Amino acid sequence: MQKKPTYEDLEKRIRELEQALSGSKHEDSKVDKYEHFFNSFFEKHDAIMLLVEPDSGAIVDANIAARNFYGYPIEIFKQKKIQDINLLSSEEIAQKRKAAAGGKQNRFEFVHRLSSGEIRVVEVHSSPVLLNGNKLFLSIVNDITERKQAFEELKKLNERMRLAADSARFGIWDLDIREGRFEWDDWMFRLYGISRDTFSSTPEAWAASVHPDDLERCGKEIDQAVKGEKEFDTEFRVIHPNGGVRHIKAHATVTRDSGGEAVQMTGINFDITDQIKTDAALQRSEEKYRILFNRSFMGIFLHDMDGRILDVNQNACMQLGYSRNELLNLNVFDLHPDTADTANLPKSQIQKLWAQWQPGRKHTYEGEHQRKDGTIFPVEVSTGAVDFGGEKNILAVIQDITERRRLEEGLRQAQKMESVGRLAGGVAHDFNNMLSVILGNTEMALEDIDSNHPLSANLMEIKGAARRSADVTRQLLAFARKQTIAPKVTDLNNAIENILKMLRRLIGEDIELLWSPGKQLWLVKMDPSQLDQILANLTVNARDAIVGEGRLVIETANITIDTSYCDNHPGFSAGDFVQLTVTDNGCGMDQEIMENLFEPFFTTKDADKGTGLGLATVYGIVKQNDGFINVYSEQDKGSSFKIYLPRHKIPGEKVHAREKAEAVLHGNEVILLVEDEVSILRMTEIILKRLGYAVLTANKPKEAIELAREYTGDIHLLLTDVVLPEMNGQDLYKKLLPIYPDLKSLFMSGYTANVIAHRGILDEGVHYIQKPFSKQGLSVQLREVLDASN
Repeated sequence: MQKKPTYEDLEKRIRELEQALSGSKHEDSKVDKYEHFFNSFFEKHDAIMLLVEPDSGAIVDANIAARNFYGYPIEIFKQKKIQDINLLSSEEIAQKRKAAAGGKQNRFEFVHRLSSGEIRVVEVHSSPVLLNGNKLFLSIVNDITERKQAFEELKKLNERMRLAADSARFGIWDLDIREGRFEWDDWMFRLYGISRDTFSSTPEAWAASVHPDDLERCGKEIDQAVKGEKEFDTEFRVIHPNGGVRHIKAHATVTRDSGGEAVQMTGINFDITDQIKTDAALQRSEEKYRILFNRSFMGIFLHDMDGRILDVNQNACMQLGYSRNELLNLNVFDLHPDTADTANLPKSQIQKLWAQWQPGRKHTYEGEHQRKDGTIFPVEVSTGAVDFGGEKNILAVIQDITERRRLEEGLRQAQKMESVGRLAGGVAHDFNNMLSVILGNTEMALEDIDSNHPLSANLMEIKGAARRSADVTRQLLAFARKQTIAPKVTDLNNAIENILKMLRRLIGEDIELLWSPGKQLWLVKMDPSQLDQILANLTVNARDAIVGEGRLVIETANITIDTSYCDNHPGFSAGDFVQLTVTDNGCGMDQEIMENLFEPFFTTKDADKGTGLGLATVYGIVKQNDGFINVYSEQDKGSSFKIYLPRHKIPGEKVHAREKAEAVLHGNEVILLVEDEVSILRMTEIILKRLGYAVLTANKPKEAIELAREYTGDIHLLLTDVVLPEMNGQDLYKKLLPIYPDLKSLFMSGYTANVIAHRGILDEGVHYIQKPFSKQGLSVQLREVLDASN
């Protein structure tokens, strides 16, 4: 690129032309040379030039560059004086013109106004010239507005830096680029750990203090700043004479002359060693925060006052079924169900509440969220205002309370059953007294009349109805836990074996009865007749649920319930229990039937087929004996009733206290969880995450297969329900094996292992866990499967 001519270059050229002009002998020759000067130098040169009459300041001529800069045509220019475009006072202009005429100064700074009204700062180089016998001033104008502004800013910056240096401990330095010498203030010597006396002020002396690994890069960045390729803003290390290393932040600006040549660098240095350490600690802190943020068992959102999501953690993504990028493109109100019966407040009301909140205060409320697949679930939202990026935002912690709602509903159901029991017990007690009077008087009347008397038959009907009514009241009393009992220490295995023949007669020949007694069964204390009532009612109930041929399985086992299991199952208590399980492969029950199963007089049978007190009686007996009952059922697959009766400890018997709960085993593998019951799916997902596993969830087998195909990482284990829509759990596992050949499996079901085996649902030797299971039990089973060699 051609170098822009300096004032000195232009003046030299003018003097050459003047000399050539003065040496001419003929007037015509002078005119020719003047025209040559005017055309070749003045008019066509890209520098802004004006010819000005010395005394009046009248503008004699202006070249093309001047006309373009000022915006005046030549005719207008020749009508103006230099005072017309110069904003300085007449006295200031006269003084500078006098200085130029006397040869004392030929470079001035003026403020000119363009035809557009714009104000520009210019540097004017004026030289006297003799043209056509007239003495004129040739003024070469250079627009320095931007440079002036930059210089003024630089002066202000330098002044601020110097004032701040002592308080901020900045080191300020100047480098004379032409002479290659540094000027340092006192703080520079402190930063570098050297004394002023030992510093030679050369770039080589500075370079000797810079860490060798940083020197080449810094030298290159200085060269780039001098050439104008980039700003000098860098970091490097210096080595103190005592061997200490300090981190230095450096920033500098380059000053250039009128020709654009770099003449000086002025900069500041400050020690950022402590900041580097702080930043490293902050980075570690942010990493910890990000780990906690993403591994939190709660969903966490950060959003602005309009609801736009700014950040979200992994648990929130899993809760809602969206990817992080998808959620960052959504508004929190997009997650609210668009239904009339939603539990959420209106958007306008929520935003009004946000505006009132102040940082440091927490606000908690319950609402509903909608997953990507459209399912709606209840949530507890804990929110608060936070300052983030200088703006007020909202931090929201979201907890899926589906399981809590289920537990609350279970508690309400238990309380309702308790209330119904008290009512039924009171009614049955009074009714039983009245029945006693009816039966007693009927029997006495029958004794007083001949059997052939016409009233005898009527009295027999009354007696029969009264006895049947008495049976109903006894069932109600059993449900209300007010039945008179005579508890005895009982071995359930022996007691059940004694009534198997009776049970087989109850169910008939078309139904196979299988008996699977548990080994070394603990003793229980209960009235043996109550055990008969339980088994008779459950057996008859199973018989009525089976159409045609079927199977009924009765099992016993020892089981220990831990506190973590009780946390998720209201009404259960921790301890040692004997489990009695009665399972059929009948028609099963839907959710509505399950919710009302133990209520008195609730029945799905015809009016003449049952009173609806059979299962209510079972419930009452179990509760009277401080036990609890759990039911698992699949429509068209059958039902399983599990009764837990407390272990009886005989006085004097040396019963070892239960060992401390086995350690809960954790892991970090990826588990694909498949369960068609949403509440169980969510509860199991939470348990798995708390055990440290990464969890992929699916509600149906086809969804699980699609998820497995799309997932880019490894899936280590399939945890699936045995009974699923579309296909069973084992078939699902077989379809996933081609995608993940090393995939392991753990099957779960509400049915016992014996029932599963008899049905042939699972192959022999597969890993299986029975619902309901505890967190500790699941953790052990998972590690057994995952740690087993293939």
